[in-house]
Amino acid sequence: MKKLKLKHHTGNDRNVKCECGLESILPELLPWYLFVIVLCIRIHYVLQPKNWWLLHPDEIFQSVEVAFSEVYGNGFRTYEYSPPTINVTTPVEEQEMNQGMYSLRSFLYPQFFAVGRICQSVVTSFTPVAVFRFCRTLFRCRGTASIAAILTSFSLHISVLGTHTLVNSFISPFLFLSLDIILQYLLKPLDITDFANDKKLKNNSLSPHNHTENGSAPIQCTMRDINSNLKTPKNPLNGAAHQEQKHSTEDGKIIKEAKAKKSKLKKNHLATRHFTLDINVILLSLSGFVCAIICYMRPDTIIFLIVIGVSFLFTYRDNVSIKKVVYLTSTVGFGFATGLTVGGLLDWYTYGVMFISPAQWLKLNVASHVPAVLYGVNSPYQYILDIFASCKSELCFNIFCLAALLIMMTQTEYIDSGDQKSSSSLLINLSFMLIIYSVIAHKEIRFVHNVLIIVEILAAYAIHGALQFIKSLFKFTKDNIRIVVMVFSLTVGLNTYMNFPAYREETILPWKTVTPSDSSDINQCLFFISEQNNVTGVFVDNSIYTIAGFTILKHDVPLLTLIHHEYHEYRSGGYIPRTDLSYKTPHNLYVINRYSDIIDVTNIHYLSKRLLESQEYNYVVVPNKRGPSFSQLGFNKAPFSAGRYSVLQRLLTPIESTKLLIAGKSMPLGKNSTIMEYEASWLYTAGLYTKAIERLENAIELNNSRVRPFQLLASSYANKADLTNAKATEDKCILGHGRTACLKPQPRIVIHDDYKQYSVN
Repeated sequence: MKKLKLKHHTGNDRNVKCECGLESILPELLPWYLFVIVLCIRIHYVLQPKNWWLLHPDEIFQSVEVAFSEVYGNGFRTYEYSPPTINVTTPVEEQEMNQGMYSLRSFLYPQFFAVGRICQSVVTSFTPVAVFRFCRTLFRCRGTASIAAILTSFSLHISVLGTHTLVNSFISPFLFLSLDIILQYLLKPLDITDFANDKKLKNNSLSPHNHTENGSAPIQCTMRDINSNLKTPKNPLNGAAHQEQKHSTEDGKIIKEAKAKKSKLKKNHLATRHFTLDINVILLSLSGFVCAIICYMRPDTIIFLIVIGVSFLFTYRDNVSIKKVVYLTSTVGFGFATGLTVGGLLDWYTYGVMFISPAQWLKLNVASHVPAVLYGVNSPYQYILDIFASCKSELCFNIFCLAALLIMMTQTEYIDSGDQKSSSSLLINLSFMLIIYSVIAHKEIRFVHNVLIIVEILAAYAIHGALQFIKSLFKFTKDNIRIVVMVFSLTVGLNTYMNFPAYREETILPWKTVTPSDSSDINQCLFFISEQNNVTGVFVDNSIYTIAGFTILKHDVPLLTLIHHEYHEYRSGGYIPRTDLSYKTPHNLYVINRYSDIIDVTNIHYLSKRLLESQEYNYVVVPNKRGPSFSQLGFNKAPFSAGRYSVLQRLLTPIESTKLLIAGKSMPLGKNSTIMEYEASWLYTAGLYTKAIERLENAIELNNSRVRPFQLLASSYANKADLTNAKATEDKCILGHGRTACLKPQPRIVIHDDYKQYSVN
């Protein structure tokens, strides 16, 4: 049986075209066609209101919301973008400082945003182009690179992540473009000057058969060579002196011209080398700079760079000299140091401390167990299942690619050794990255975005080999292969389309990190409110992590919304002033863990009381089924609805306003002492001592059997410097429960089971 010959090219000449035949059937500008197609699809997708669902809260509160607050001076901030507290005065500030929950993110990423998800889509649409360039340099085949670009364009995971404002997908095109530049220099054939210390090569360079760098023979002009080309005089005896002088003059003229020509060639050669050297310095330094900025945005990218750098250096060690390593290290290192300096200066500008954000990120996410406690622990095989078996079609496709890849890597006699090295290096990189990320307790598919691209590149290499096999086995012509590639591309695109998370379908739920799937409805309602000019306050009856924050609301008004099991109120006086260096005058920002009031979801009485007394809340976003219950609070008009949610508006006459205000003041703070103690504990932790006192006094009035309400009440009075009432509260506690019990620390009350893991005394 005739053995199948599968070669990308012959020898080590990087200019020889691949023998697969795909070069001539795939458009030369295919990556840019893909860029336009992907960009149009993604922009069309994100512009549709029904697709305004959140994949993860970070896509808002660690990107566009931060950018919005930087521009307009109002909006939400999370602890990741909050400066360290200088004077710790409340328990929540003490917890944040002890756990390092501050200044975790650099402002580099939010600074890129102006239009939000459209901006993100434009950047992420360059990913196929970046992957094409990287893959073409790695495998020296435009066919393999084109297939990799196609797979990256229509990958389900990469497509979903690319339409949400997450830093992991934002940095990928910049990362692979930078790696392409570095890889081009690494794989460049060694210059003869790289072996300057090699005596054998040095001796060979003196050989009369040796050639110069540009392949031409060296210029060796001697008197004998010149004289041999001169015309011999017919009568050597006549005018001997004159002839000798003439020969001498002509010889000198020829030698002078030869020297001038040689000098000119040398100058031109040096000028060319100097220009090339400058371009290399600029490109490699720029690559290092970009890599540093990327690592500053997302510090775990340094792991990817280290793993892929070590694997490439080891794989291509025969192509690396000491001179090349020194040159590469110095140029890339200079750019990297410059990028780190820029990031450090921005940290100083925003937080007042250089290099604080990557240090804090590593401290919290790597050196502590806090993320596992806060966000949960996933299975060690989570990434394997998500990447390779997200659906049946993906599983079958990946099994096929793995089989093809293993066959190609074992056929050492017929597969180019350079390509085997490249694919082996990527496979090693993929394995190490999956192992490293799988060890981390908390797992999300967005964390391994760059790993997903490596998977697509390896799949492209395997498919390239499969196409060669099909072409040789069935004697396919170019037209046949073109049809196969078109059918394959359409199949990949159709698979992504069919499995793409669509509006209000169950396909959204596996992607979302928050349970509610109503974020698109709520965001459409908030967008409607943002277009109104009479907004004075908004209540959203759903989690803040399902909405696009003030970026979509666009009104700096009080906001009452849900976080986990409690309604948090954000209003003037409830947020801290902006004191960092990025503004000459302080701006007020809502910080998510700095609320002005908190209400448990079961305390309907106090929620109604707040909405009645605080009549600036004139718009609410509520589920349709709960709409009628808000009519008694004055919300009757429903000017807009989207899906399962509606916008209700409160338009009150002076008489109606007065009646509602009186009704609100007559309502109690609550009817359950346990709930009020629970709320007061949160208020005390946040330093809201006045509201904590109100809640605790009411709780004790309803039920004085517990000791901790007395302790919290006395401490609240003490923190307000009201020592008289603090002493009176202690005396009441001692009278009712005894001195020993009142002086002993009591456990914090926990009424929601999922909070028990966070409960501390």
